[in-house]
Amino acid sequence: MKEASLGGEDLVTEIHGPGTVYLQTRNIPAYGRL
Repeated sequence: MKEASLGGEDLVTEIHGPGTVYLQTRNIPAYGRL
């Protein structure tokens, strides 16, 4: 699993597997599949 944090946005991106990306911000958690 890769985890990246973008400064200033407090955005966390987690890559769990092929085509599955989990994005979470301070305000709105969002789940999406590419």
